[in-house]
Amino acid sequence: MRVAKIVAIANQKGGVGKTTTAVNLSSCVAALGKKVLIVDLDPQGNTTTGYGIPKRSVECGTYEVLIGKATAAQAIRKTEFRTDVIGSNTRLAGASLEMIDLPFDGDALCGGETSPLDRGRLHEEMWNNASRELAVFIPEKV
Repeated sequence: MRVAKIVAIANQKGGVGKTTTAVNLSSCVAALGKKVLIVDLDPQGNTTTGYGIPKRSVECGTYEVLIGKATAAQAIRKTEFRTDVIGSNTRLAGASLEMIDLPFDGDALCGGETSPLDRGRLHEEMWNNASRELAVFIPEKV
């Protein structure tokens, strides 16, 4: 079984080319015939629109996955560019405030299912539902 490579493109400063780098990297890897998932974690949603998905059409995206209203599998959108996208829109801007009240158990990160913020479960779910060789995450800022 091949293990996917995960790349996070992050910087504290805005306007340094995070989105451009992520879109170019993911499209080049997809052009090589690899299966790619790109996760847009920026409320501006420029990665989402860069792959031809109108932000207003994102009914289920990173926001819904982060607050536990949807699974990653439900949020994945196929594109004509051989790259799957979990899209974003302006709803994501308020997610950090909403997530303050969500239950969080540090042990859940090891694979439990006690919290919508269970990153271990999210990671496993994304890879079990579709065999991909690269995932690119673009946070707004770190």
